[in-house]
Parts: sequence; structure tokens; C-alpha cells
Amino acid sequence: MEGNSSTADRHIATTPRVALAPRSVSGRARGRLRALGAWLTEQIVAPVLEPIPFERHAAMRVRWITMPEPVCTDRQVLGRAMTGWGMTSSAAGGGLDHELAGLDQALRVLGPGARCRIGGRDATLLPTATVGRSLEYALSIGLEPVVQLDARRLLAQPECLERLMVGHGLREVVLHLHPEPGLRDLEDEVGGDPLLKRLAGLVRDLRQRTGRRLRVTHLVRMGTEDLADLPRTVAALMRDLDTSHTLCFEAPPASRGLDSCGPSSRPGIDEVWHRVCEGVGEPLSRRAILLGHPDCTILAAAVVLEAGARRVVLEAAESGHRWDRSFVRRVLSTAGAAWSRNHTGLARALAMVSLGLRHPLLLAETPLYLLARLWRARRELCKVLAAAVGAGRLAVRPLVLLVHRLMDPAELETSSGQERLSGCAFTVVGAGRICHPCQVSAGCPDMPTDELRAHGRTG
Repeated sequence: MEGNSSTADRHIATTPRVALAPRSVSGRARGRLRALGAWLTEQIVAPVLEPIPFERHAAMRVRWITMPEPVCTDRQVLGRAMTGWGMTSSAAGGGLDHELAGLDQALRVLGPGARCRIGGRDATLLPTATVGRSLEYALSIGLEPVVQLDARRLLAQPECLERLMVGHGLREVVLHLHPEPGLRDLEDEVGGDPLLKRLAGLVRDLRQRTGRRLRVTHLVRMGTEDLADLPRTVAALMRDLDTSHTLCFEAPPASRGLDSCGPSSRPGIDEVWHRVCEGVGEPLSRRAILLGHPDCTILAAAVVLEAGARRVVLEAAESGHRWDRSFVRRVLSTAGAAWSRNHTGLARALAMVSLGLRHPLLLAETPLYLLARLWRARRELCKVLAAAVGAGRLAVRPLVLLVHRLMDPAELETSSGQERLSGCAFTVVGAGRICHPCQVSAGCPDMPTDELRAHGRTG
């Protein structure tokens, strides 16, 4: 009896373990299947069946009808490819809860898929864990988060960028360059290497070690004394287009330490754009593509081909050609809102294929337009191809140039200033209110959402 009893006891003791094991394995398998199904739905099924999500399409429509009539042209990006660029106020002033509330408000104001800067003007001043949680939350609610870092502080503590990339899913960063006393300092020797060269080396090293993609934008804030050195700085930035193909330049208002110069002596947006084109080496179109109000922002997109010392810059569209304007308008209206940086390359490709099949005429016109665009630049292309044969290398890289000018407090009070606010591409959100960088720089009070939108069109 004892033997039987001990055998029974052993059977009872071991039976639950044998029974639980298959259920545990089955539970893990079901979890993996659910995760795989969610991934397939988000990255494959949804881009094919709904290349432009309904919520994003609705947000684009609202953005378009709330902009002032003069900026709603066939070259306008806002309301077609994006609703704007959001910026939360710094989490240092209100903590993580304040930052997350700002992200919720950015989603309500700008809609899903909008790009939003988190962590204020310099996220290196905040705990990495706080910035990381904000990143994860922004991604979870459908925003495209961007972190802005001070370039010099980043070189002193590069580990913060790596932790954000690996541990929290950071995909895009803005490197803030604010040279003092002038832009010439960007190429001065710092520890044996120019600052820009060290930044490029850091980005290449992080990409290689982590195996992750990181989009980098250089933001240069400049003053009146920097205008003469701007072409040299642009040329230096273009030497490292493999690390950063988006270059932004901000001309400050007179209120930012330039009052003694007077508003008339500070660089205007057209003057800054002229110097940027000098650095690029090509007279790029001023209004081929619009991002918000043309008196506040200038945008140009191009493709750069380099072989040895030879470089050719091909604009995506030229303002002097009617076909360019028509093609850009139809592409922005048809496919602009489908582009999402949160999706994989496969999902974006499937969305483009789906849209192409729904618009076969535009799909057929695209290669014809590209051939015509290349034919216009045939002489330059022949030269760079000949140089590529001799050098044994041809580099093809995108280039996006952006020049932004903030308004002075006096300009904000004018009717044209109010119109420019209504068409502004940049929005600062937080504490249940929204405003624009010009208002923040001028120290003006925030403007409620409904009041701000009242300045735009309502029909």
C-alpha cells in the first residue's frame, strides 16, 4: 500500500506540471500569432486597402480649409502632404505629465502622422528616461516624434543619443547649431577636428554600431554678422549629405539680441536664401514648392549627384515650368498624405503601389516627367557621369533646404502678420493652448486653438 500510495502521490504531483506545459507553450504561440497578425495588418494589409488613413485625410482637409486663401496654391505642401510641425513646450517646466498632455494636444490639433518635436529646444538637458517615455508615447498614439539636441552637448555626451535610438525607438533627430560668435566657429578646430566633421563621424558610427536608421536634420540659427559666412557653412554641410540631407536655417527677429542693429539691418529671408544658394552652387527656385506662408518659409527639394569634384543639383520641380507645377500639385494631392515615417519601407512601397493602381494616368505620367526632367539637365548629367567613370564612384543623395524667418512683435500686430500666423507650418502646443514660434520668440501670450484657426478660411 505504501508503494501504491507513493506512486499515486508522485503521479498527482507531476500531473499538473505535464498539463501546464502545453498550455504555456500554446499561450506563447498565440501571443506571437497575434503580434504577427497585428504587424501584417499595419504594415501590409492597411497600406494596400487604405493607403491614406481616413483620420489623416480628414486632418489634411481641416488644415487646408483653415489656411488663408493666398497660400492655398497648387504648390502648397500644407494640407496635402503634412498638417504641420508640432512642438511641445519643454518638459523641464512641467514634467513628464505636461509633455504627454502636449502630445495628446498635438494629435488633436495636427492629426495622426504629424511630426512633433519633443523635449524642448535641447533634450540633452532632460533625463534620458523622460525623453524616452515621451518618444514611446508619441509613437504609440500615431505621431512622428523628433528630438532636438544641442550639437556641442551631444558631442560631450553621445551615449544619450544611442540610448534613445536603441532603447526607445528614436528615428529622427534635429542637431541644433548655434555658433558663437558666428558661423565661422562651426569649422574652427575643436579637439583637432572641425565641429561638423565630428558630428558626421558620430552619426556614421552610431548607425554602424546599432544597425538602426537615423534621420538627421541640421538646424542653424544665425544673426546679422553670420550672413557673409553662410555660403561657406552650407558648402561644409553639403560635404556630409550621407549623414544629414535636410538643412534648415533660421534668420532671427530683431528681438533676439539684434535690436541694436535695427530691423532693417538684419538679414531678410530672401537675402538668406540667396546666400544658401551660393553655398549650394545653384540658383534654386524660390517658390517651386511652398511650406506655409512664402514670406516666412522657403523650401526646396533636390537630388544631388556627386562624382569626384563634380556635383550636379537637380531640383524636384522648377517654378518656371508649367508641367512641373501641375505634376507637383497632382502628386501632393494624390499621394502626399500617404507618406508615413513610422511605417517600414515595405509599407510605404505598398501604399504607393496601391495609389498608383488607383490613379493609373498619374502612374503612367511619372516616368515621362522624370525623363523630361533629366533631359533638361542633360549637359550637367553628361559631365557628372563622365566624372563618375574617371572616379569610379557616383553618389546620389536627396537634399532638402529650408529657410525660416521669425516675425518681430510689431509684425505680429499687423493684418499681414495675422495672415502669416494662420498659414504657419510650425505650432507650439501645451497647457491646452497653441501658439507659434514667432509668438514664443516675441513673448506674446498664447492663442487658443479656435481663435487661431479663426484667422484662416472657414469654408
